[in-house]
Amino acid sequence: MEYFTPHGDGVLLRLDEDEAGALRRLVADMRSLLAHDDRSDPALERLYPNAYEDPEDERKYRDLVGAELRNEKARALDTMAANMTGDGRVEAELDAEQVQRWLTGLTDMRLTLGVRLGVTEDLGGEQIDPDDPEAFSWSLLHWLGWLQEQLLEVIDPDHRRTYG
Repeated sequence: MEYFTPHGDGVLLRLDEDEAGALRRLVADMRSLLAHDDRSDPALERLYPNAYEDPEDERKYRDLVGAELRNEKARALDTMAANMTGDGRVEAELDAEQVQRWLTGLTDMRLTLGVRLGVTEDLGGEQIDPDDPEAFSWSLLHWLGWLQEQLLEVIDPDHRRTYG
């Protein structure tokens, strides 16, 4: 299925009811994670990596830009939620700013799931064991990557030649 297709000056997003439901739950989970802002949580550590090794420099940096970093991630989730109103399937037109926020939100979801699953390197072509208790989370991680790749291909059809 093509989730993202070119549409005028923007991108058309299409999700079936189950896909939209999964993304709505992920948006809610991410909002909850970001609201707690517990720096001891490895997922938050991954979403907000240190910019400086020196603790004092890092503190100054966080004081300067920390709120804006959190606000940008929250805006991405707000945009995703606004594009998926209702309970059923989704069909929404995304403008350039919304596309960037979707990319931010999808990236943050993938990073968070990756930390929770213990991903430390490229997964390559490994198959998911359906008996693994985390099989659904692994499938979700792969699906989010596929969504992100499709969106990138729509906004930059040459990206595969550059990065793939």
